[in-house]
Amino acid sequence: MTHIITIETKNASHFEQIKKLAQQLGVSAIEKHEEEKPINQAAQQFLDLQKKYPPRKVSKDININAIIDEVNR
Repeated sequence: MTHIITIETKNASHFEQIKKLAQQLGVSAIEKHEEEKPINQAAQQFLDLQKKYPPRKVSKDININAIIDEVNR
């Protein structure tokens, strides 16, 4: 059975440490480097809002549409 772990990091030092650990353990390490793609401003603003106000579950008993209507008045 093969087990696969995917590790993503933007820190080159961390990447080298992980690579070295894999070598010490005698396991194969496959490298893949990708350039970050820029995201548009609206998407970035949405991500920033999600960080500031993380999504939460809402009880089934709450009428979310009524709340939205009240806010929009």
